[in-house]
Amino acid sequence: MNKKLKIILCIAIVILIALISFGGVYIKDTVIFKNKIPDYLLASEFGDKRITSFKINTETKEVIRDKDGKEVTSIPEGANEADYTKENVKVNSDESLTSENYRKVKEIFDGRLKELGVNDYKVRLDEKEGNIVVELEDNLKTDEFLQDLLCKGDFSITDAKEGNILLDKSDLKKANVLYSNTGSGVRVFLEIAFNKEGEEKLQEISKKYVKPSEEVEASDNTNKVTLKIEGTDMMSTYFDEEITNGKLTISLGITQNEETLQTYVEQGRFYAMLLNNDEMPVEYTIGISEISKGNLSGTEMKIIICVAALISAAIMIYLIIRFKLDGICAVISIISWVSLLLVILRYTGTAISLNAICGIVLLIILDSYIICKMLKAIKEDSSYENVNKEVIRVYAKEKEVIIVTLIAAVVFTFMQYVQSYSFGMTLFYGIISIAISNLLLLRTMILARYSNN
Repeated sequence: MNKKLKIILCIAIVILIALISFGGVYIKDTVIFKNKIPDYLLASEFGDKRITSFKINTETKEVIRDKDGKEVTSIPEGANEADYTKENVKVNSDESLTSENYRKVKEIFDGRLKELGVNDYKVRLDEKEGNIVVELEDNLKTDEFLQDLLCKGDFSITDAKEGNILLDKSDLKKANVLYSNTGSGVRVFLEIAFNKEGEEKLQEISKKYVKPSEEVEASDNTNKVTLKIEGTDMMSTYFDEEITNGKLTISLGITQNEETLQTYVEQGRFYAMLLNNDEMPVEYTIGISEISKGNLSGTEMKIIICVAALISAAIMIYLIIRFKLDGICAVISIISWVSLLLVILRYTGTAISLNAICGIVLLIILDSYIICKMLKAIKEDSSYENVNKEVIRVYAKEKEVIIVTLIAAVVFTFMQYVQSYSFGMTLFYGIISIAISNLLLLRTMILARYSNN
């Protein structure tokens, strides 16, 4: 391949990685464009946090039972009140207040927050008292997330007339939100997949509770099932056909309006969040909420980024002035591995802290030091054979520095605090990015420069 073409190809690759890293990849999802690259996750020091306590509900509620002992919501109008009993019972029974149930609630909180796409959060549990503290980024969605944690998360399919449960949460496998383009707009579905036992039950139910034939007039006496999520009747219906694939698809709405579509999608995600996590064994209430200010404000964050950028720019300018065309190749290589590193940090959900930014600057200094030694050796002997050897030889000579950096990366990665492990993860992924960039892109460009072809 022509050496100019090689260099142009390398530059094109770097531009592509940089665009993905700093901009993202936007793909049309039905009627809206969505960034398929995860957002950057900032450590708590760069933003305000909402710290909210959750307390066990100690209230009582009135329970009404008929003469058969069955719990009802209210006494029907005109019924004999003597046939019904009322009593006040605790919302949470004494038997439910156990450490095991408290731990289960914490797991449910974790699962729901992950399902909602919340990355930077903390859930702390007092196993003795059962109190839970949740720490979230304070933004427009925080109140909604906190309310979602209080939901019971129950699910059932019952006989519409008798009320007996035909399917419950133990029969579920996974719930997803799906889309379908139609002539009238975009339809949003909630797809509920059942486990093996649930599949068999669903198949039997779909054969029993079927759509009446044309000769039989549909009436209140028709066999129907009622689908309930979070204590709300979503629908009472019968099945058009036997379900053999173990999946129940529920239409949430159809629209051509983007705002309405987003509402349907959020509703579907809410139901999926409830169905994909266990039912709450203990009922909680929201207690006190406090705002914890980040150590670094927006202005301070901008100053830190500017200082880091100036240091990096000064190093790159030095490389260009000192080594001219070879220095430009080195700068392109540095931009490529920094961009690659940022993409990796996005996908791995590594929080970008002040320490992580310092880690990136430290890696730029380390990489520039190694590149300077490489380019000095090449400047003394620019024969193609020496250039080919020197690119590898410099890394071999500096293996002690690389090994020490790797050890530091591993040590910091296993530390508890975000600032520590984000620094360690940045160093670790940074070294991998540097190796990929220098051994592939920089080496290719330098060899192309001194090639006779």
